Amino acid sequence: MPRELSAGAIVFRREKEIKYLLLYKEASNNYKESWDFPKGNVEKDEDEIETAKREVKEEAGIEDINLIKGF
Repeated sequence: MPRELSAGAIVFRREKEIKYLLLYKEASNNYKESWDFPKGNVEKDEDEIETAKREVKEEAGIEDINLIKGF
């Protein structure tokens, strides 16, 4: 069975309290509706960090992100 590698990010903003970004996905033929963090498959010649940044940009339109090392 082929193996997939995926990566994503828990996107949050610290204000008076922490606010998390969840993305809504409508139900389709294969999936129930859901709320989830931005994530996706690692593409060829891409590491997990690059994948996480790309997925946040593609799915949420956010480019200016800071990753917490080791999280």
